[in-house]
Amino acid sequence: VHHAVHEQDGEGLQALYKAAAFTQQAIGYVETGAYIREREALFAALPPQDREILSGWLALREKTELTPAEFSGYTGALLEWASGWIRRAGRRLTGCGRE
Repeated sequence: VHHAVHEQDGEGLQALYKAAAFTQQAIGYVETGAYIREREALFAALPPQDREILSGWLALREKTELTPAEFSGYTGALLEWASGWIRRAGRRLTGCGRE
């Protein structure tokens, strides 16, 4: 959130997406017991909402500049993905609600 409000630079956003991609690898390992190193295999194993983040990271690697609308879209998608995982993890830890 701080980055979206105060920084608003594409390099920082790309770094956040890269961290999210590595987080997805870790989540995949926890959920399946298999570490998926290759991006194509990871993409195939991810649910749709997670694929969007991996696709976003790959797209951001190719961009040198972002329009304000693109920055907002990428930031919103990342925040939605991260908050979704926080909610799911909380439900798993407490045993409440549905996944």
